[in-house]
Amino acid sequence: MNSLIVRKILSAVVVIASFGLRVSDSNAQSFSGRFYTAFYTWEREVFGEDPTKHFQSYNGAIFHVRQLGFKNLSFHTYIRFSNDLASNGFSLQNKLYNAYFELNQVFNNRINASFGRQFIWAGVGNGTIDGGKIELNLNRFGKLGAYIGTMAPLRESWKVDSWAESHMIGAYYKNRLYKTDVQLSWVRKNRKAVSYSVPGQYTERKISVPSLRGQLAGLDISRQFAGKVTLFLRAEGTIKENKKNRLDPDRFTFDRFDFTADIKAHKKLMFTGQYLYRKPRANLNSIFSVFSQSDNREFLLNVYYYPSSFFTLFGGIATVRYDFDDTNRYNLGLVSKFFTINLNKYTGYSGDLDGITGSIQHPIGSNLWTRAAVTVGRYKLFDDTADYNNMVTSSLGVSYNPKQSISIDLEGQNLRNKLSDTDIRFFGRINYWFFAKR
Repeated sequence: MNSLIVRKILSAVVVIASFGLRVSDSNAQSFSGRFYTAFYTWEREVFGEDPTKHFQSYNGAIFHVRQLGFKNLSFHTYIRFSNDLASNGFSLQNKLYNAYFELNQVFNNRINASFGRQFIWAGVGNGTIDGGKIELNLNRFGKLGAYIGTMAPLRESWKVDSWAESHMIGAYYKNRLYKTDVQLSWVRKNRKAVSYSVPGQYTERKISVPSLRGQLAGLDISRQFAGKVTLFLRAEGTIKENKKNRLDPDRFTFDRFDFTADIKAHKKLMFTGQYLYRKPRANLNSIFSVFSQSDNREFLLNVYYYPSSFFTLFGGIATVRYDFDDTNRYNLGLVSKFFTINLNKYTGYSGDLDGITGSIQHPIGSNLWTRAAVTVGRYKLFDDTADYNNMVTSSLGVSYNPKQSISIDLEGQNLRNKLSDTDIRFFGRINYWFFAKR
């Protein structure tokens, strides 16, 4: 996208924001947000080529204009520009995360609506769309919502797809029944696929997919008992289409299940248990479709102990079971306001890893924090007879707040393993928050 289009979009944002601040004084309009600029430096090594240095810059702006003309209307946007300043050519990359109008609690608090580029988070339906969303408040009968739009492009984020290129349609219903929160959701996604005319390196076949189309339905249930036990359940599945590309409930199959229980046994002791069942979802033109796919089940148990308001002890164990093998994880740690210690161990199909991480942060005065972290570990992949590879990562940083609306972060990072004796990286960021009201 050329700079002229960028300027036009930014000018439009300023006009909208200015309008929000200049309408009648009958309502108190507000204009808030954040500007940030950041950089990240690193050196990339590609096998058979000379190392290349990178200096990536990031600049972003987040705007919120509330009571835009009247108290229920607001506008929100988030844009980001990035560029690799160390590259030979100009490599400006722009991303429009969201830009939408929101109308809340109109018609006696019965309707919420939004229009524009926005992120949808509604049960099985999630993703960024260029379209609209509406939610009806049915009082004791719950809330009913629906959304429709084209999906945000994967690369050209300033572009709006046509309906034929991509779209997403969904609906959800949520209510509180017998002290239990219940949500039903459904979504249909369709994206025009990229076909491959050259045979794949591993499959030795060409892939031509008319579209990446799928439908999901899900159920979410959560309930709390006496403030000590919280249960959450999610079940979701795929609805396959019939030959007429129509919804066919008879072809519904469960492929995801999640059950979580949080138990506060004592004011100083809490347990978390989780069971996950996942059936792989991989598009035909995805690299993941090349590898063997297997259903997997994960069991997890975490324990948290609070000996005082300054410390938290935690430990956990988890296992992931595939059809052909298992992966096990163990962790033990201590968290406080000024330091953290964490021990991790992985065994099984995902490889063997032993590691210990320690971090410390400490204030110097009222507006300056220093921090440091070190991770020491060893690992090996797949081959039980192979030797372990050692790895050390470290970082040193500082955060400074010269005033309430400004923060400055600087951090140096270093990685050492068998592939790199010294991999030094630097990160920096400046944030500026603003707020205006009239």
